[in-house]
Amino acid sequence: MYVRKNGDQKLTLVVSGMLWQRSLVMMDLETRSLWSHLLGRSMRGTLQDTELEPVTSLLTDWETWRRTHAKTTVMTLPRATDKFTRGYYRDLNKFVVGMANATQAKAWGFQDLKDRPLINGDFAGQPIVIHFDEKSATPFVYERKAGDQLLTFVRKDKQIIDEQTKSTWDLESGVATDGKLKVKKLKPVVATSSFKTAWQNFHPQSEYWKPAQK
Repeated sequence: MYVRKNGDQKLTLVVSGMLWQRSLVMMDLETRSLWSHLLGRSMRGTLQDTELEPVTSLLTDWETWRRTHAKTTVMTLPRATDKFTRGYYRDLNKFVVGMANATQAKAWGFQDLKDRPLINGDFAGQPIVIHFDEKSATPFVYERKAGDQLLTFVRKDKQIIDEQTKSTWDLESGVATDGKLKVKKLKPVVATSSFKTAWQNFHPQSEYWKPAQK
């Protein structure tokens, strides 16, 4: 998901009908430049090499979204295929959640996240926490800081707490529900849920997180 602006120019992005690396290519109606949807970068045309500003987003199911966004609205579109049901996402080996910048990329496989659903990690010097909900196949990714305080999250008695203040956290909403940091909210970070093959195609030098061998 991106801010659809180039400087002060608002862009109208549509499906071009073309594929690149077996992935969707967008086109803006203003300059007819072509854009990679996974990179957010113009690959051809007047705006070639221009990058859109990414915004945080979440790929999840309706039940999970409604649980933390009860007053949400939703846009419905004509169904083009019946393929992408909840069952389609049961094969966790197909998917990763990744982060990338101009020089680095890192991804966490959904299958690895199933085995380790709470990870204190980092990307490009930014400390992050990943909480994976297996039922909805959703990775929730946040900066693991409250203000200037760096936090380390652990599971204790079926709850998630931080070791520094012993506060209890709901990592679907990113909000502390009890303890010293109650009502504090973690900042979500830009992370992309993607087919593993697509991530490899667009980020061939990506690092892949693996759990430590026991």
